Amino acid sequence: MSTRILIVEDNSGIYDYYMRFFNILLDMDQMEIVRARDMIEALPILAQQWDIILMDYDLGPAHVYEDTKFKCGADLIAYRIFLTNNVESVKPCVTIGTASHMVGNLAMVGAGADHSFRKDEVIKIAKAIEKTVKVNLSKDATVTKLVEEAVGEVENSV
Repeated sequence: MSTRILIVEDNSGIYDYYMRFFNILLDMDQMEIVRARDMIEALPILAQQWDIILMDYDLGPAHVYEDTKFKCGADLIAYRIFLTNNVESVKPCVTIGTASHMVGNLAMVGAGADHSFRKDEVIKIAKAIEKTVKVNLSKDATVTKLVEEAVGEVENSV
């Protein structure tokens, strides 16, 4: 049985960045990954059974969602927790928030996310997924070390 992961991320570059590293670090044969590009795509599928939800804090301009009470990813995390607590068919899952800034990360944790990381902390995100699904990161420690070093170089150059 595969692990179902919902990634809510509006930035295709960030999504591609995650997928590049996840393909190296995680056993993708055991994963079913679905992407929602914004809140409008995420809302109808949020109540589905997921093992992990990776949620972006900033999901585009808030005015796009003025017809809803949802203004950021933290609102969707809180809504998923509401569904888990009030709809019998919605089972708990691990929620991981991502943001480009500390305020967003704090908001995600405040909304109930199990973890929250900066978007460039892909190694930590992969390790949180690994812990959740009890799969091993790349069996080749050299590859994992090289990826960690490459991410560190990118972070230091920014």
